[in-house]
Amino acid sequence: MLHEVKVQYKTRNDDGNEVTKKDWYIVDNCNLFCEVEHKVFKNFNYDTIKDFDVTDIKRSRIKEVANTRSSDNEKMFMAEVKDTFTTDDGVEKEIKYKVVFFSTDIDKALSFIIEYMEQGYDMSLIGLKKTKYVDLLQ
Repeated sequence: MLHEVKVQYKTRNDDGNEVTKKDWYIVDNCNLFCEVEHKVFKNFNYDTIKDFDVTDIKRSRIKEVANTRSSDNEKMFMAEVKDTFTTDDGVEKEIKYKVVFFSTDIDKALSFIIEYMEQGYDMSLIGLKKTKYVDLLQ
């Protein structure tokens, strides 16, 4: 199950001033909120980060993470996809879902999601955007 997590901590900006920073992460392979929080604290060296805290956890409506980050300059993108299929009764149905993945820019993200949609029979792209998520914690 995927969860969306917001963390807050204090850091110094380029001018040397202390600022509060808030980042969003996707956390995978956890069923309980306490497992999510434990995974976040395990992935960060929060002893060296001032005022580190998990401020929000929610179950995500994202269906899957389609790839992994292969370089530091890749950002997370989200695509909303519609899959149309016919049931055994002959009724046409639609399923809409969200997929997140890593890419360097919007053009490569579009190419990736078009290739991803080729796995289905009648899939179409509803929307594509760069997300607020910093990373995936597994």
